[in-house]
Amino acid sequence: MRMSLPAAAVMASMLLAGMMASAAGPGPEGDRLSLELAAPPQGEAGAKIDLIAHLAYANGTGVERALVTFYKVTWHGNLTLGDVLTDQAGVAVLHNVTLIGPAVRLGVTHWPGGNETLDASVVIDVIPKQPPAFVYLTNQKFAVWSLVLILGTVWGCYVFVMRQLLSLPGAASRRHPVLPQRKAAPPGWTGPKGGAGTGRPTAGRKEERP
Repeated sequence: MRMSLPAAAVMASMLLAGMMASAAGPGPEGDRLSLELAAPPQGEAGAKIDLIAHLAYANGTGVERALVTFYKVTWHGNLTLGDVLTDQAGVAVLHNVTLIGPAVRLGVTHWPGGNETLDASVVIDVIPKQPPAFVYLTNQKFAVWSLVLILGTVWGCYVFVMRQLLSLPGAASRRHPVLPQRKAAPPGWTGPKGGAGTGRPTAGRKEERP
């Protein structure tokens, strides 16, 4: 049985990328089986990729309607991503696998029966996602204009408060206090007790003669 054209094209592109893992073992009837896993060598964080598995006999004939399990290796063990049946060419594809982390190990396993399990895995480098240049520039401009707006608001409030304080009644007199003026003494006033310092007027006083 020959591999279908779409599956063969995808497998060929993965082989050219250099990311291919394989495992071999006995089949349920003693036939030798091989399990291959193809994936891109790297991808951007958050990107979605497809995992392609190929299960075949030793002569290259694909195993049809065989269940393969795709998984992700984590600190807590293998996390199952999905179970897929192979097609007539022995190809199973798991779509939309999200890349997370600095590196991720993805694999596929098949249990043909008995005590042996076929397993193949690959390690994919995950590239941190970089923001576009225009987004960075936009963020810089936004930060600058935000700072200008905040400073302008603060100074505007300060000027408004000062103008309100200066417009209150009596504010001018507090700023420029007026000293009390001394009143001019009436005509003939010489002091508190008359004469030189008497405080009484002396005009019109008659002098006594001996």
